Amino acid sequence: MMFQILSKISWFFTDIIFNIKLKLQDCRIQADIFFLLDNSGSIGKGNFRNIIKFVKSFPGNELKIGPNDIRIGVMSYHTFVHSEFGLDEFEDLESFRAGVRRIKYHGGSTRTYLAIRQMYRRGFSTENGARSGVAKICFVVTDGYSNHKYKTLLAADTAKKRGVIMFSIGVGHNVNMEELRGIANKPTQDYVSFPIGRDAYQFGIAAFSNDAYLEFNLNTNLNSRSLLAATDGISYRGGGTNTDDGLRLAHKSMFKSTNGDRTGAPNILVVITDGHAGDHSATVKEAKMARDAGIKLFAVGVASNVDWGEIRQIASDPDDDHVVAVSSFSKLKEKIETFTKKTPIKTEGKDKLSSRLS
Repeated sequence: MMFQILSKISWFFTDIIFNIKLKLQDCRIQADIFFLLDNSGSIGKGNFRNIIKFVKSFPGNELKIGPNDIRIGVMSYHTFVHSEFGLDEFEDLESFRAGVRRIKYHGGSTRTYLAIRQMYRRGFSTENGARSGVAKICFVVTDGYSNHKYKTLLAADTAKKRGVIMFSIGVGHNVNMEELRGIANKPTQDYVSFPIGRDAYQFGIAAFSNDAYLEFNLNTNLNSRSLLAATDGISYRGGGTNTDDGLRLAHKSMFKSTNGDRTGAPNILVVITDGHAGDHSATVKEAKMARDAGIKLFAVGVASNVDWGEIRQIASDPDDDHVVAVSSFSKLKEKIETFTKKTPIKTEGKDKLSSRLS
């Protein structure tokens, strides 16, 4: 149950909040919730301010704080763990927000494991306001670079065994995805949220059949709901398989600054096809031109009769990292977790999973 925030910009948290609230509302449950906030030097004051904004705004108007509803406790951690307030300290939204505003930034090392241990040993105790028979949920908000990774993962595993539902929220532009996955409950692919925006992930889509069709550019849909709605509106056309036209449209048009491309952000193109292009040589040529332009190409082969030779010629090297096999389009979702693990995006500037071709 992992969420990613790959920016310092606070409004990226809105999509995260939306998804979490949907899960809680769908369950129609009481819940005891703990936030563990990374207060270390690697987070920095700017990111920590945005973490505080996120926690303050989390309940919103949809989730009610009270003895018979949602209860929230907060710990912050760096070299030491600070119990900011327990589950039973606040029984209304305004007093909760006032308590969050009082949390100070400290800096120091990142001893995530200490915070997780204190959460399941003391935070979720009856003395601290925990209720019997109520769901126990923990959000670890961090950049994922703890000083003792093994101890962190061991502590997270113990928390899960004790019945705590673990979410991890990655903050910053250089998060440790492996550690975040280790902290969170499984399966992570059901709970991964990519922040969408000008300083986060941008997505564009082109489709191809007899020709190539621009569905929308990188800078067209800048939040997840808009992106999903636009994707749902794409129509099936049928016809031939002019993969070369799709590749040409992507690397000559979509990855332009006027269409949302950003300096310093990696360009990534995902081609989803059965690998039987109408013009094989032209397809291989356009793929090479895209790679030569600095675009990293992933090729997803769908169906049982995929032309794997063509798929491999489209993808960047090595094949093991850039070629994904799917038996049918209905199975595509099952490959998302594998695909995201093969897509490490770390830059000193902005991050982007740029465009998906289908």
